This record gives sequence, structure tokens and C-alpha cells, in this order.
Amino acid sequence: MKLNPVFTNLDYTTRVIKPNVTYSVERMSNNAIGGPRRAEIRVDGRAADLWEFAEYLGCPVTIYDDVGRACWWGYVHEFKGGDDGARLYCRGWWERVSWRYYLNTGTNSVATTTQISAIITNMSPFITAVDIDDASGINTPETRDGTRRGMEEIEELLQAGTTAGKRLLCSVNDQRRLRVYAEPTSSASADLVLTGKIEFGASLDTMTNKLWAVWTAPGSSESHNTAVVTDAASVAAYGQKSEAITLSAGSAALAEQARDGALARRKLPIPTVDLKSGEVSFFTGVKIPPYMVTAGQWLRLKDVIPQSVDTTRLADITKIFMEEVEWSQSGGLRITPRDVPGRYQGGL
Repeated sequence: MKLNPVFTNLDYTTRVIKPNVTYSVERMSNNAIGGPRRAEIRVDGRAADLWEFAEYLGCPVTIYDDVGRACWWGYVHEFKGGDDGARLYCRGWWERVSWRYYLNTGTNSVATTTQISAIITNMSPFITAVDIDDASGINTPETRDGTRRGMEEIEELLQAGTTAGKRLLCSVNDQRRLRVYAEPTSSASADLVLTGKIEFGASLDTMTNKLWAVWTAPGSSESHNTAVVTDAASVAAYGQKSEAITLSAGSAALAEQARDGALARRKLPIPTVDLKSGEVSFFTGVKIPPYMVTAGQWLRLKDVIPQSVDTTRLADITKIFMEEVEWSQSGGLRITPRDVPGRYQGGL
């Protein structure tokens, strides 16, 4: 398997390939919010050629595998180089939405997904279009005072979710189109399947059993507190561990629904998975190369945990929602479930 980065000029025209350098893609990551997040590329060659990579800052890059499939896309964010080689640290196009602050003096109540389209259209020329697969059905004030960046505003609107209580996700594709869609429901025919050897872990850092939410509606500065909810069985097993979560919601009822969902997911420690010699496939059995596995999907674990292991004091280990996925040459595939802090959580 060989991964090949292809660079273009700042105006997206073809860039002349440097003949005297070799590339090694060492790391790629993908997140349920935004899609491609980070990539790290090592460059080896003549010192004179390596220094020229300073000119690549801001240039678009797409990483292909040896059969021509696009695996990752974004732009060169940082360059480091010397006589012993150079490194290009790349970021996905979603990061560019954080480059500008967003101001809207309008006073209408507008659907949150419509607001997302407006933010992208008015402030992010790096995103070519917005495709709303699932409308939110939630209206909130469109007014913004210009003190927050576009990424912050959109992520708050996404977190508010839909009237059905589903979270909204988004991803930028290789044509720089932003897709907004509801978090998928787990199903045997749609979920990916993991088999083979894995490194399995869990931490009490991810667990809470007494929970309340401090919530605001998108576009509003007024915060509200929900009532406190507790899971008695978890308290009996681990002792009380309290936490206030901050979230965005379209109404008090939706805030309470989000609070209850968080407690249900986090009342027990959440398992984490790193692949060693494990393999990911579609439910049909067709294998997926580890560098092609993307976040925002459900993953079912099949025959990887011995039946003799008691997992009743952990959250459901039979399937996890992949919030962040990172592939590296040295470490293979690292999967971060929802509600577990990811390596690149927080965007920048």
C-alpha cells in the first residue's frame, strides 16, 4: 500500500510535480464534525528541493492510495524542514471555517440548518456549496454579534440537533462541499464490522452518573439549567460522580432529552478501541483498508472480546459510534467513540 499526496496551487490549478523528492504519509485523521481533520506528510530529497516546500503553505492537497481512491483532503497548514527532511502538517477544509468571525444583524427566527448555509455562503469561500440532507425543524434567532468564529457558530447549531432529538453532523467532501446530516441510527445492514485483534480500554474519566445540563438556544446568550438526573445503579457500582454538561438546544424539552441521552451513554465507562491486527469491513464482508475508515459511522465488534470477560460494568462494547478516527503508519487505526475526548477536539 502506497499513499500519494497530490498538491495544487492556491488557485486550485495543477502544480508541477517535484521529481527529486519522495513522500511518506505518516498520519491522517477524520472527525464526525467536519470530516478530514489532520494529516502529516514527511518529505525526503535534496536540501534545495525541500526548502521550496515553504511555498506550499495554504496549497490544497489530496491524498490518494495506490488504486486512485481519495483518502484525505485539505490544505498545507504548516511547514518544517531542514537538510534531514521536511514535514508538512495539513488540516482539513473544515478548519478554514474558523478563520473569520461571523456577524449577522438580522432579527428573524430562522431554521438552524438554514443558518448554517448562510454562514458558509457569506464567510467561507473555501467551501464551494452546502448540502442539507436533514433539516433541523428548529428555528432560533439569526442575530450574531460578531464575537465568535464561524466554526463556533455552526457547531452550536449542529449540537442543537433536530426536533426528533438527533444530533446533526457535517463533513466536507473532496469537492469542498459541506454535507449536513443527522447522526445515523445503528443497523446491522449499515454498520461497519470489526474483527480480529484489538487493544481495548476504558477509563472512569468518561463516566458520570449524576448529570444536569446548562443550555442555551443558538443565537441567545441567556442560559438555563435543567433538573438533575441520577442513575442509581451506576452510583451503587462506582460511587457518585457529578457533572454539568454545556449544550445547545432549541427548547427546554430538547435540552432534557439531550441530558437524558448523555446520562444513558455515560452512566458506565465508555470502551475505546485501537486496532492491532484487526480488520474493518462492510456488513457484506468486503474489507475496508484502515486508512479509508472514516468517522461518523457505527462500528460493531464481532468475536473480539472473549465471552468469559464480564463487560456489564462498561457501556455497550458490542457497538460504538466513531466520533474520531486516526490512522498512522506506526500505530494503525485508533478509534475514539462519542463522549470520549479526541486528540483534536476543539478544532484548533
